[in-house]
Amino acid sequence: MQWRYLFLAVVWCLWRARNMFIMEGKEESMREIIFSVKKLALDLENSFPATTIVATNKTGISWRKPEKGWWKLNTDGSFVASTNWAAAGGLLRDEHGKWVWDLVGTWPAYNDRGRQILSDSIGESQLRKFVQDAREEEKVRRMR
Repeated sequence: MQWRYLFLAVVWCLWRARNMFIMEGKEESMREIIFSVKKLALDLENSFPATTIVATNKTGISWRKPEKGWWKLNTDGSFVASTNWAAAGGLLRDEHGKWVWDLVGTWPAYNDRGRQILSDSIGESQLRKFVQDAREEEKVRRMR
């Protein structure tokens, strides 16, 4: 086991045990702390590849405005398993790349797949409402 992972695990587990004692009044035994240190250090060591991968070909990736006559909706979301809450956001841009509309929201979810489904459906329903409102606004302008 590499020293850097063991050191990090010791510091983290001692800090966590101290805070649990101060904040919650829960005292961990030395055996529990040592077990947590070993497990965390092993998890950390297994989280990183043994070999270094060097990229030889770099490709620039950047946002591009949509083709003429099109709009682009970019979305992203996240899920926190410990709280079962999900969040998503999106940004709609016109053919010139100018901001048109955005959305953001949080809600309870049960897993990462549920977050994706909720994100897609909430984004779609909010976008539909935006389009419907925009059409209504355009009708009012035409009547004036």
